[in-house]
Amino acid sequence: MCAVSACGCRNEYPKPQIQQSALRRGNPAPILMPARLSGQQQLTRAAGSVVDAHAHFFNASDVPIRGFIEESIGHNSPDWLQPLIKEMAKLAEDLADRAPTAAEELTSLDALSEMTRTLGRGEIQTGVEQWFQRERAAAAQRVVDVVGGTGFERSYRAMVPQLRRGSDRLTPEEVLGVVAEAQDPRALSVGDSRSKAAKAKLEFLFYMLSMRAANVRTYIEAFSPDDGSFGVDMVLGALVDFDYWLDCPPRSAHDDQVALHQHLATMHGGYMRPVVAYNPWTDIEQNGAALKRVRDAWASGMFVGVKIYPPTGFLPAANATTAVDTKKRRPDLQRLDDALGAFFTLCAQERIPVIAHAAHSNGRDAAHDEFSGPTSWERLLRRVVADTKTPIISLGHFGGDNPGTNWTRQFADLMKGYPTVRLFGDLGYWDHLMCENPNDCTSARNRLKDVLRTPVGEAEAVGDRVMFATDWLMLSQVSNWRTYPQHVREGLEAIAGSQDVAKILGGNARTFFARIAT
Repeated sequence: MCAVSACGCRNEYPKPQIQQSALRRGNPAPILMPARLSGQQQLTRAAGSVVDAHAHFFNASDVPIRGFIEESIGHNSPDWLQPLIKEMAKLAEDLADRAPTAAEELTSLDALSEMTRTLGRGEIQTGVEQWFQRERAAAAQRVVDVVGGTGFERSYRAMVPQLRRGSDRLTPEEVLGVVAEAQDPRALSVGDSRSKAAKAKLEFLFYMLSMRAANVRTYIEAFSPDDGSFGVDMVLGALVDFDYWLDCPPRSAHDDQVALHQHLATMHGGYMRPVVAYNPWTDIEQNGAALKRVRDAWASGMFVGVKIYPPTGFLPAANATTAVDTKKRRPDLQRLDDALGAFFTLCAQERIPVIAHAAHSNGRDAAHDEFSGPTSWERLLRRVVADTKTPIISLGHFGGDNPGTNWTRQFADLMKGYPTVRLFGDLGYWDHLMCENPNDCTSARNRLKDVLRTPVGEAEAVGDRVMFATDWLMLSQVSNWRTYPQHVREGLEAIAGSQDVAKILGGNARTFFARIAT
């Protein structure tokens, strides 16, 4: 592992700045609760409610942003998009420096809460909306400040020409226009695939430079309309921890991220429930700090599970005895296995649900894309199946909808082969189900249909173990991401009965995440 200074990074691993958790600070009023839930608190537990079992609301100060862009996002992007990705990676330090930290955002949210205390009931939402408008304008200005005059701006302009005469420089108004376009089906039909991809990357930068509360608000406006139409009634917001695996260190300490997400969950009236992150390398470097963070977050009663990310560099088990073809740095492999063993033991004992990235994507290189595949998970299952208590695991993305792998079928077979282990999967970022390409759409639906009836024990099928998810804000890199819930529902209705559809859209998540069902 390179020292931070040797990596060319400007910041060291940060120390927490938030001194008190949201609960100790006093619970804020739920002024950010979606309108569709006002006066109907039980909706999120109703039989027909929709639960997004896997989403994210981080920004560029929360992750090792350079490595995240260069490796996790960049290594398997199409060749024609690589120049734009490489230019984006060059902006990493400026992105991290300008994105609001968790401590800065909590201060701003405290000010918002204080301001609304002086308003009448009918004025609160107007004040909140004005706050979000100001924050979005500030985020657009941050984008312009970061990309102006850079290779990213030039590469972007080559892919998305300026329609009006004048300067080729990006403006805050153009950035906000690109973000707004994604809400307009007519705008989405304009332009070729390359210009759409470039706009999606610019939109992603906007979210990376926004407050997390503003990103939750964007999610609510897109996926939880207040007109009573189909939409998400609860979303689980998962933190991520890529420290040590990727360059450079984040600016927001992970303890601060936990405190902020706990605060956000309260301000949203429980609409957003947080999921803490676990990173075994952090335990190795910081004397068990990551496992303690999981234990403390779970004890708070607010967090509903924990997220792990094997493609950053670890197999779920047997790292020390499994050969992998990579030159990327990794910690001592026996200590890595020991840390993961302690983690899965704690989660089994405390009944903490685990979400794991389990698609052939977002690794540090092609070899790392394989780390969370079916063979890797079976090594863990063989080890834990005889235990009195076994981990509760959701295979995030359920293998993904990439036709180049057979992971979805193999994961279904693992569920069948280990029925006593509570093994689930989610449909986050199955973008082929959005049906922009009819062949991809048919293939993705068929792969899913092929596994749903696979028996799991005597009383269940795989369809009882699959959950709806979006993987937003990672999904925001797809140009028409706002249509995702509706397209997934239509796809499910085409291949499954109404009872199975209802289970996948919400019922199975309430089974997997016990805390959201009470």
